[in-house]
Amino acid sequence: MLWLSLISRTHHFVIFETDCQQQIFLYLGTMINTYRFRAESKQDVLKLQRILRGEYEISPVRGGTSGVEVHLESPFTIEEIIRFIESLPNSNVMYQTIDLEEKYTGEMNHARYRNINN
Repeated sequence: MLWLSLISRTHHFVIFETDCQQQIFLYLGTMINTYRFRAESKQDVLKLQRILRGEYEISPVRGGTSGVEVHLESPFTIEEIIRFIESLPNSNVMYQTIDLEEKYTGEMNHARYRNINN
């Protein structure tokens, strides 16, 4: 998948190329938010990436623990992203760790726990 971001003074264009189809999204005055979260595996992130467009950076969790850490840039709010995550089976780690980059700790937010292990 090709991801290209073009920024002008007044508009933010995001272009995704998937399966030879080009989809162009124009965000007028929309701020791109930066999030971080953990996931049990890269496969979990790839499932999210199929339904939630954005720019993803995936890296191993530091300290030798299993899982991955994700940096995501998206125009969606955290509430909207959580709804996407809730639609995926076995996504508790993503669900409980996602936060805006400046608030991210990497720790599970147990107050946010819901049984979404389908």
